[in-house]
Amino acid sequence: MPGAERGAGPESPPARQQPGNGLAPLLAVVDRLLADLDEDEDLAADERHEVHQAELYWRLSSDEALVNGLRAQGFAGAEYQLFRAELAAYGLPVMRSWIRRTLIFKHCATIRRPVTATELLKRRLAECADDRFELAAETVAEALRLFHRFAMVGGAWSPDGGASLRTFFVGACLRSFPTVFRRWRAEQGVDTPFGLTADDAPPSQNSGTSSANPADQVVAEQEALHKLRSIKNDTAREAVTRVAFLGETHAEAAKVVGLTERQLEGRLYRERQRKQVRRTGGSA
Repeated sequence: MPGAERGAGPESPPARQQPGNGLAPLLAVVDRLLADLDEDEDLAADERHEVHQAELYWRLSSDEALVNGLRAQGFAGAEYQLFRAELAAYGLPVMRSWIRRTLIFKHCATIRRPVTATELLKRRLAECADDRFELAAETVAEALRLFHRFAMVGGAWSPDGGASLRTFFVGACLRSFPTVFRRWRAEQGVDTPFGLTADDAPPSQNSGTSSANPADQVVAEQEALHKLRSIKNDTAREAVTRVAFLGETHAEAAKVVGLTERQLEGRLYRERQRKQVRRTGGSA
């Protein structure tokens, strides 16, 4: 795990973490959050099952005996790889659950590693299982590297520290999430679910009133997101976003993206043709 919170701030160089130098508050928070999992009614059935299955591994031996055995093998080899896989198997459903319910942002703020996201992006993560899995998997992968370097090889974890290996690892996941999330968000490009045409925009964008049914608006936003993602050309995607949600004409949107109106219409036409070919089973 990264260095403890010191006066130099959370981005200061890593330091050997022991409960006495600032790690204890983080581990106390994580321990409380994990203790609440079994009582959490909002935990999805698949998340709860995966967590319970992963817990079986940790009941077979004490953390101290486990680490002593792994240390004797130089934190390498087949047994250590199994250990890492079991850490990942525990951390992944926990992270997926926190991301799905957007609790991850609250938890990161609690440990003084805040990260922000638009409400629409949070909704996307709540609705899209593939996005959640990708983000959680990248976070766990980063946490495994930090855990190996600091907790195992660096000796930061101690049986006398009061925290289990699972708590320590989920702490590493929380510490890793902000960096992973910012990188993931940058790779996504447009992070709000805009539609392809004015008709695809949420009802409140089309009706000119504020009386649209919120549930209808959420459904429309999700439909629009799927349509927007199907546009492979970045320039065309940005242009239709501006037309659908900002009410711009093709000429206005074309100017913003650096095209003439005719060039933009040509790109949109090719996108429509590509989608039509795909629907009819032909080749683009």
